[in-house]
Amino acid sequence: MGKFWKEASLETALMRDERSVQIVSAPHFGLPAWTAAPATFGMNFTNGEKVIGEIVLVDPFKACNSSQLFNGNELRGKIAVILRGDCMFEDKALLVQRERAVGLIIIDNQQGSSFEHMPYFAMSGSAANLDSDGQKKNNMKVEIPVVFLFYFEGQQFLDLIFDDPKMIVSIGENKFNPVYCFEQFLRQNFIFRREQFAISNQFLSINAERTILYINFYFDGVNESSLVEEKQAVVERNIEWIDSTIQFPDIKISTKFSSTFKSTCIFVT
Repeated sequence: MGKFWKEASLETALMRDERSVQIVSAPHFGLPAWTAAPATFGMNFTNGEKVIGEIVLVDPFKACNSSQLFNGNELRGKIAVILRGDCMFEDKALLVQRERAVGLIIIDNQQGSSFEHMPYFAMSGSAANLDSDGQKKNNMKVEIPVVFLFYFEGQQFLDLIFDDPKMIVSIGENKFNPVYCFEQFLRQNFIFRREQFAISNQFLSINAERTILYINFYFDGVNESSLVEEKQAVVERNIEWIDSTIQFPDIKISTKFSSTFKSTCIFVT
């Protein structure tokens, strides 16, 4: 579950309004940490407040529509990670907030961007969600904290997620001292300890350049003793999910991937 946290000692606020994304669970203990851009909507960090929680990659990664959200039930109490694009920042925040996520990290899809080399940036709300008087329509309001990682920092973050998809992350105005993270781990502080169980039934896809892509499949109770027709049907369903989630450079690569995957799955099952 995500937790709100307030440090006893606060760092001096920087002139540039900044946020942080920091991995606090073992074996990282606060390192690495990245500087992130803020949002003009959502929770406004004050007095050293932080939100800490296990991260979940939203599926699809550019999610904008709740009806097409494959893992919405996994977001409750977690910090969602989502890719920029296809809709407004605030729309993405409202989407994961409705699924009871406690925070949101949006990763830039513009290759080459980095916090160090980009001008000041803050995510703004969507004018489409305002009425003629400038008030929110249907009382829609983002309450959770939302931060933005530029492409360079975001790719570093994603690389670590592939190695440790259940990591615990802190987002806030400033960072924890890594020594403090390690001390809390030794003190058995559950906030700094990830749940120790394997991932199952979670379809994972990343719309970004990766050297390795891990995908977990839904088999809906199908096993080696199931009928051949049942095995073929579940393979076809997984292929449909892949086609609707992963964007291939061209149709030839997509067809080759689907054919190879189908042959491999049928061989294994």
